[in-house]
Amino acid sequence: MEQLRLVFDTNIFVMAAGMPGGYIDYWLNLAKQPKNRFRLYTSPQILSETQRKLEEVVKFDRPIAVEYIEAIKTIATVINPKLTLDEVPTDQDDNRILECAVEANADIIISADKDLIRLKTFRGVQIFHPSNLKYIFKYLENEE
Repeated sequence: MEQLRLVFDTNIFVMAAGMPGGYIDYWLNLAKQPKNRFRLYTSPQILSETQRKLEEVVKFDRPIAVEYIEAIKTIATVINPKLTLDEVPTDQDDNRILECAVEANADIIISADKDLIRLKTFRGVQIFHPSNLKYIFKYLENEE
């Protein structure tokens, strides 16, 4: 089986930063493994929003937020989407997630954002809540 192609929404990265050792953090650590069954994709726009939220909402000092973003860059493939979408007019940041997923030819977006979850799928990309990560992992284990 090919590697599963994933895009994490900003809120997923922020959750992982706020809950070290949690199941999302587990997935980020799993992404570091050379023989993992998935590949994580992100974009400069997603990383910028993540850093901003870490500083403004979670109250990370800038050097800590920057260090976290640099750590994400070591485990995710950073792509620069060429297309511009306006699928979610009420939240342009959601459109940046969709753009990354389309450009990466992703299989799945993981998001806790209600607007994205409501879509369920976009241009063939499935959109799941992070609580589904355990089921995705079980699926990948069974494919080995």
